[in-house]
Amino acid sequence: MTEKLDRCQCSGLLFRDIKKKARKMNTTSIKRLKHELDMGIYCSACAPYLKEMFKTGRTSFSETEEIMP
Repeated sequence: MTEKLDRCQCSGLLFRDIKKKARKMNTTSIKRLKHELDMGIYCSACAPYLKEMFKTGRTSFSETEEIMP
Protein backbone atom coordinates (compact mmCIF):
# COMPACT_ATOMS: atom_id res chain seq x y z
CA MET A 1 0.00 0.00 0.00
CA THR A 2 1.35 3.40 -0.92
CA GLU A 3 1.30 6.16 1.59
CA LYS A 4 -0.06 9.53 0.57
CA LEU A 5 1.92 12.68 1.06
CA ASP A 6 -0.41 15.50 1.99
CA ARG A 7 1.42 17.59 4.56
CA CYS A 8 4.65 19.29 5.61
CA GLN A 9 6.41 16.82 7.86
CA CYS A 10 8.11 19.58 9.89
CA SER A 11 4.96 21.46 10.84
CA GLY A 12 2.21 18.92 10.20
CA LEU A 13 0.33 21.49 8.10
CA LEU A 14 -1.80 19.87 5.40
CA PHE A 15 -1.07 20.96 1.83
CA ARG A 16 -4.77 21.81 1.39
CA ASP A 17 -4.55 24.21 4.36
CA ILE A 18 -1.32 25.70 3.03
CA LYS A 19 -3.06 26.20 -0.33
CA LYS A 20 -5.96 28.04 1.37
CA LYS A 21 -3.58 30.25 3.34
CA ALA A 22 -1.53 30.98 0.22
CA ARG A 23 -4.70 32.14 -1.53
CA LYS A 24 -5.57 34.43 1.39
CA MET A 25 -2.03 35.80 1.34
CA ASN A 26 -2.18 36.08 -2.48
CA THR A 27 1.16 34.31 -2.89
CA THR A 28 2.76 31.26 -4.44
CA SER A 29 6.13 32.07 -2.88
CA ILE A 30 7.32 29.03 -0.97
CA LYS A 31 9.91 31.19 0.78
CA ARG A 32 7.20 33.54 2.06
CA LEU A 33 4.95 30.65 3.12
CA LYS A 34 7.83 29.00 4.98
CA HIS A 35 8.43 32.23 6.87
CA GLU A 36 4.78 33.11 7.56
CA LEU A 37 3.56 29.59 8.42
CA ASP A 38 6.70 28.14 10.09
CA MET A 39 6.68 25.19 7.73
CA GLY A 40 9.45 23.39 5.90
CA ILE A 41 11.93 24.81 8.37
CA TYR A 42 13.92 21.66 9.03
CA CYS A 43 14.08 19.53 5.91
CA SER A 44 12.29 21.42 3.07
CA ALA A 45 11.17 18.05 1.67
CA CYS A 46 7.73 19.54 1.04
CA ALA A 47 9.03 22.22 -1.35
CA PRO A 48 8.77 20.13 -4.56
CA TYR A 49 5.24 19.06 -3.58
CA LEU A 50 4.24 22.66 -2.90
CA LYS A 51 5.59 23.68 -6.32
CA GLU A 52 3.55 20.90 -7.89
CA MET A 53 0.51 21.94 -5.84
CA PHE A 54 0.73 25.51 -7.18
CA LYS A 55 1.22 24.20 -10.72
CA THR A 56 -1.60 21.62 -10.72
CA GLY A 57 -3.85 22.43 -7.75
CA ARG A 58 -3.37 18.96 -6.26
CA THR A 59 -2.88 18.66 -2.49
CA SER A 60 -2.18 14.95 -2.13
CA PHE A 61 0.55 12.90 -3.75
CA SER A 62 1.48 9.25 -3.90
CA GLU A 63 4.70 8.24 -2.19
CA THR A 64 5.80 6.59 -5.46
CA GLU A 65 5.25 9.68 -7.62
CA GLU A 66 8.34 11.31 -8.94
CA ILE A 67 8.09 15.02 -8.19
CA MET A 68 11.06 16.98 -9.44
CA PRO A 69 12.56 19.67 -7.17
